Amino acid sequence: MLSDGQNLVTEDVTVVEGDVATISCRVKNSDDSVIQLLNPNRQTIYFRDFRPLKDSRFQLVNFSNSELRVSLTNVSISDEGRYFCQLYTDPPQEIYTTITVLGEEQGRAHSEPVPPRNLVIDIEKETAVEGEEIELNCTAMASRPATTIRWFKGNKELTVTLLGLPVDGEEGMGVQREQEGGGLAAGVLQPVLTALSVLPGPGKSEVERWSDMYTVTSQLLLKVGREDDGVPVICLVDHPAVKDLQTQRYLEVMSLLGTEESRDEELDEAMPT
Repeated sequence: MLSDGQNLVTEDVTVVEGDVATISCRVKNSDDSVIQLLNPNRQTIYFRDFRPLKDSRFQLVNFSNSELRVSLTNVSISDEGRYFCQLYTDPPQEIYTTITVLGEEQGRAHSEPVPPRNLVIDIEKETAVEGEEIELNCTAMASRPATTIRWFKGNKELTVTLLGLPVDGEEGMGVQREQEGGGLAAGVLQPVLTALSVLPGPGKSEVERWSDMYTVTSQLLLKVGREDDGVPVICLVDHPAVKDLQTQRYLEVMSLLGTEESRDEELDEAMPT
């Protein structure tokens, strides 16, 4: 859960016993006020970049005017509880983050793959005109880990290659381009660590992470021709917890000749007799 206290921001942390927990106290609009972090007993762990607490498992990861980030190694059940971020403003501000420690059995269950709860394709328009570019979005809801989405047109997979655009952080995602058929697709390469990331541009991919569950949306921009009329566009999921999970929508493509004839008929009807 994201906690927001006026000018301070932090997140709750869930960690398996023996692993490393990272606590971040962030300032949205820094005015050089002092940041400090306190443990559940309200003892000061770090005051700015100084550690009064003798527990050497706490180590400074980052300190600046806008963030105090601290790691806690070899976490035990006794480390559970509320940790307090304080900002020395007038009046002082305080928020808390909760560390939850899972035992080894819980940790294994917590990391077991969970298949997507639902798979849905949304299409921009039911009927397209030949030569038109249409947008399709496929969403795989609530899985662990994040799914990889693949697109097919009929029985032909839309092969994608990385465009070389920047990746969002060390773990992130990239826009990918279809090599055949004139479409543009965006695919998730790795789960992202932020709550929501969106890539700009005509092809986008979104990953929402709530706790350790992911919702992935992949966008396909497809230029259609007359030969695509009645052809299914298939969204297929690659995920360790499920096989052959897919959904599809059939393309409806109107010829340009048909649209011109419709316009001529409309004009004829509109002309006075």
